[in-house]
Amino acid sequence: MDEMTFMQFRDRFINEARQLLVNLENSLLELEHQPNNKEMIENVFRVMHTLKGISGMYGFDIIGDFTHNFESIYQLVRDDKTVLTNEIFNLTFQSVDHINNLLNDPGLENEENKNIHLALNEQVKNTIRNLGIQKEPEKKEKKNTDPTDKCKSLKTWYIQIQVIKQFDLRSINIVNLFFDLTQIGKYHVVKGEPDAVTLNNDGDLWRIFLATDANIEEIEDIFLFILDECKIIKLADEDLLSGNILLSNSDNPVSLLNENTILELIENQKISSQNKTKQQQMKVEVAENNKKLINSRISVHAEKLDTLMFLVSELVTTKSELQLSLKSQNIAKIAKVAEKIDKLSKQFRDNALDIRLVPISDLIIRFKRLVRDLSQSLDKKIDFVIEGGDTELDKSIIDSISEPLMHIIRNCIDHGIETPEMRIKSHKPETGIIKFTSYQEGSSIIIAVEDDGKGIDANVVMQKAIEKGFISSDAKLSEKEIYNLIFLPGLSTAESLTQVSGRGVGMDIVKKKLAELGAQIDISSDIGVGTKFTIKLHQTIAILDTLLFRSDDMHLLIPLSDVEECNLINKNTLEAHKATGTVPYNYKLIPYIDIYKLYNLKTPDTERLKLIILNKQDSRFAIAADVIIGEHQAVLKSIGKQLKKQDNISAASIMGDGNLAFLLDLNSLQKINYETQTF
Repeated sequence: MDEMTFMQFRDRFINEARQLLVNLENSLLELEHQPNNKEMIENVFRVMHTLKGISGMYGFDIIGDFTHNFESIYQLVRDDKTVLTNEIFNLTFQSVDHINNLLNDPGLENEENKNIHLALNEQVKNTIRNLGIQKEPEKKEKKNTDPTDKCKSLKTWYIQIQVIKQFDLRSINIVNLFFDLTQIGKYHVVKGEPDAVTLNNDGDLWRIFLATDANIEEIEDIFLFILDECKIIKLADEDLLSGNILLSNSDNPVSLLNENTILELIENQKISSQNKTKQQQMKVEVAENNKKLINSRISVHAEKLDTLMFLVSELVTTKSELQLSLKSQNIAKIAKVAEKIDKLSKQFRDNALDIRLVPISDLIIRFKRLVRDLSQSLDKKIDFVIEGGDTELDKSIIDSISEPLMHIIRNCIDHGIETPEMRIKSHKPETGIIKFTSYQEGSSIIIAVEDDGKGIDANVVMQKAIEKGFISSDAKLSEKEIYNLIFLPGLSTAESLTQVSGRGVGMDIVKKKLAELGAQIDISSDIGVGTKFTIKLHQTIAILDTLLFRSDDMHLLIPLSDVEECNLINKNTLEAHKATGTVPYNYKLIPYIDIYKLYNLKTPDTERLKLIILNKQDSRFAIAADVIIGEHQAVLKSIGKQLKKQDNISAASIMGDGNLAFLLDLNSLQKINYETQTF
């Protein structure tokens, strides 16, 4: 295998290993709440075994050795020789972090990683020694059975895999193959050089010794897509991996077997893949093609890709219809095809956006771990509740929002949630709650993080700001303005310096990062009840069905889903209700937002205006316009710095004639009180 191909496999292994570690971390968090969950224990063990089995093949021998040692702890747990303790969980989480670091530093060139590695290795060995002298838990009496029955049913298989460049081109996921092996038995892997036993002399050779009770068909199923590059041979009707029969020479266990014996076995035991019928070969090819459609390297769901393929085929068909209609100059047919193209463009829009979106749940595992670690270090009990984890966010900003959310959650843990003793004194449950909520609202994503802690004391924040010289002692600030002071760099209300807070850093980063994303953040808090941080995040690019209208020379947009009704209203009626800032609608008065006054626009010289009734979360209000142009599919983009201060405009869209249309922020408009408007 050439160097470039090897590096491609190595990079792919790193990506797959990181995903395995994410799954491992998630399983550990679940297992911590259900320590007797056998399925979770097995999953943790299989991930470790998979990492151990293949890491050495790509030059990550240190990971292989470290994981091999650590795997022994969970082997004892699997065998009911010990139980999971808080010490084991803490050590496991530290090890997961360390393995992540080793993927970037496989040779331990970083001095800090080297010191951590030595310390963790010693902790693992001490833990194994301590667990080894524990008494086994008493077990209930079982029926008289031969304890060697299970061992007798195991057979040892010898598997050769020739690693070729085409694996990557065919989207073969090597990591998944080894993960599947852990579910049918135990194995040992050795990387060798091409020799007389290999299938050919092109590429690396992987030798696998597998002890399992599975039959040949079940083993072949795992290697279904690479059977042409495999040899599978039964070595013995017993488990040769036990008792160090094969493993006494860990450097090259295959040397203990006579090479001629293996060659003879290969010759005598024809592998079923070599005798496949044409029908079976066709079945494999079809299955392989189907597998490509759900290739794990693709970061979107296969259904979205299927939809894209369908839309492409529909577009090709529609193009042919249009060409035929133009040739025959059939106007009615052309109009019908144009309508079909319009529908297809909307479907393409939705599909393209879906492909760019990833669920915010991809971030949540980090937050779960953060809550778990900090709550332990601060001696607090906290439950992390999640709502709306399936909300999707543009993948270009999903990582950018992670750091601000981390700091907000840290703030809730440290400043918000009280210790169990303090909560009991306050007549609260000793376990605090941090709730993470996300949902889509028009072209925006709303993310809320709230806790049921002690809340923010506005007087304390005000006093700290005065002491730091951020504001004068006679400053008059609203509650919202006081809360926003916590985003100032260097301002901290922590009473003592800890590893979590006290240095006045963190929340200023939140404000800075969110400003870079064009996002807004609001804080609401009640002393003794809790605090809520609400982030309003605009997608970088969005396509939205809107209602386009014009007031004076300004083109404006509002989400079509929020429009309840459009009708006419006399100027005299507006003037009559000017003092109350309302208009009559369905025998009631609803709030009226004067767009003309808001943006200093000229009202038309007509007796009537177009009135648009908006319904936002069951709250109705109205705005007026010169002309309602109609439905408009708007490609929305974030507004520039010049318009950042316009709180009532959230995005802009370029129309077909080159003019700009601005999307109104209905949430901001709802908050406007006509009697106190000053523009």
